Amino acid sequence: MVDNNNHSLENLEISRRRYMQGTAGVGIGGLLGTQGAMADQQMKNTDASFSQKLESGEPLYGISDPLQGIDSAAIVSQHPETDWVWVDGEHGAIWIEEIRRKLATFPDDTAGLVRIPGGDPKEVEQVLDAGARGVIIPKKRDPDEVERFVESAYFPPEGNRGEGGPIPDVVGNDEVFVVVQVETPEIIEQIEDVAAIDGIDSLLVGPNDLSNFMGVSPDSSQFQQAVDRVLRVSQENDIIPGYWVGSEDESEFVEEGWQLLSLGSASGLLIDAISNRIP
Repeated sequence: MVDNNNHSLENLEISRRRYMQGTAGVGIGGLLGTQGAMADQQMKNTDASFSQKLESGEPLYGISDPLQGIDSAAIVSQHPETDWVWVDGEHGAIWIEEIRRKLATFPDDTAGLVRIPGGDPKEVEQVLDAGARGVIIPKKRDPDEVERFVESAYFPPEGNRGEGGPIPDVVGNDEVFVVVQVETPEIIEQIEDVAAIDGIDSLLVGPNDLSNFMGVSPDSSQFQQAVDRVLRVSQENDIIPGYWVGSEDESEFVEEGWQLLSLGSASGLLIDAISNRIP
């Protein structure tokens, strides 16, 4: 892990302002397929807030960030069409101090979510106390596990989240966004019970892990039936259906009814950009 202990909050705020204002020397056209520098993008960033898009049913486009340091988070969150960024504490070599600094770079219209490794209540509390808009939990296999995770994201009486984090005005019960990733066949078989748990905002399909754990191809009928089941149950329970789209055409998923769409990772997009640029 990168040692950021010497970074003061004052330096962090300077970095935040620098990225918010835009730096002429840093463009993200090659990374995310747009033209122009961050300053120009920031001027055009007049999209509705994450909450407004949630309520209107508009698609929400996100990018995951598993990379060390605040630069990657600042870059992907500044894109005018980025509605949410999820800092990947599961696969990324990062944790709470660096997550906190990453979240501080996000503009107001970009929701910062954090995927935590195991769903331990303390992990949930830590990332929410660090300023996350919401949490994402992967690879659960049992509705009881899911319910314990969900409860840890809410203050009493809705849950058992403790109060007293270091950052004032952390997200409360009315605004916290709780995402359960659907990545195991056990959860698929009990998805109706999972969807009945109070406090889940989105069920997010992770197709790679789900197909691997099911032992089938993502092109198989078994996999498609499982995915269709998640979509149907989400819609029936007023839960936002989500999907890791990656490099596929997101418009097809929007047409099907998926709303929370992850369009890949900062590391994957960087690899693609390099591959496309170097002969």
